[in-house]
Amino acid sequence: MSSSSYPQPDIIDTAAAWMARLWADDVSPEDKQACEHWRQQNPEHEKAWQILTSMAESFDRLPEHAANSNLLTATPTSSRRQFLQWVGIFIGSASVGYGLQKTQLWQQAMSDYSTGIGETR
Repeated sequence: MSSSSYPQPDIIDTAAAWMARLWADDVSPEDKQACEHWRQQNPEHEKAWQILTSMAESFDRLPEHAANSNLLTATPTSSRRQFLQWVGIFIGSASVGYGLQKTQLWQQAMSDYSTGIGETR
């Protein structure tokens, strides 16, 4: 799948921040409305939201042997925090990988042929 099919990392970051806010104990109706407004501003916002929502739902569908692990016996607050930490690690890794492939050193290392500046072969 090409990188253009995924929203930009900053949009995913914002979607994760909204998800964390909506999962908070003190979420207000204004917060919910502001999130809905953000999602409707741009199709990429909604796409990022749907990606994170499907990730959260996949955690809910863990097999029973995994559901009995210590990971899921934590308090709800720590489960949310842990999920958001994993999302942060995923986003950070994706951002580093996305940025790394744009560097000249990476492009030279991954190319079959290269020349110096002004050099022709």
